[in-house]
Amino acid sequence: MYFLLIHPGEPPTPAPAPSTEEYYTFFSLLGRAMAAWQMVEMTLFVIFRELVRPGQMEGARPLSAAFHTTPSFRGRLDMTNAAAKETMPENRSKEWDALYKKALKRARRRNSLAHSIVAFEPFSTPPRDKFYLRPNVLDAKRTPFSPADLDEKEIIQKKELLEISHSFETLHQNLIEFSIKLVTPKEP
Repeated sequence: MYFLLIHPGEPPTPAPAPSTEEYYTFFSLLGRAMAAWQMVEMTLFVIFRELVRPGQMEGARPLSAAFHTTPSFRGRLDMTNAAAKETMPENRSKEWDALYKKALKRARRRNSLAHSIVAFEPFSTPPRDKFYLRPNVLDAKRTPFSPADLDEKEIIQKKELLEISHSFETLHQNLIEFSIKLVTPKEP
């Protein structure tokens, strides 16, 4: 099992292990969020391809290789944005700008998931779940010196994971709808 045990002081008894159900429920939600994000990234390439080589599936492999050489989502999003600024009419450009801003915001949330650590706090009391994401305890830039100083806004619980998944799924759907508009032939 992969998690950081959060245990207050000197316990009178050993910390109990999480139940299999608690463990799999949490990791299923985390996996769902990350899988939804992967669909966002995949659809971004579809948009990029349509902007750079509209309607041309042939030759898309070298374009994909170049696009995916850029290691960060932000870099790929900015590449797509630059292509959009060069090729889109104003009415589509405004729609793209809104999607671009939404993708930037969601990317920050995705990064908070990817760069946090799973914590298990068996003696936590509601409203905090026993399993949650928190800043990595070894990341001095994100973690306070004292656990008591941890900002509750940095904690991501099951409810937030589900909300994040939904926001990624919605962004994915918005990007698909936008990509369809790019490939739909314009009427004369």
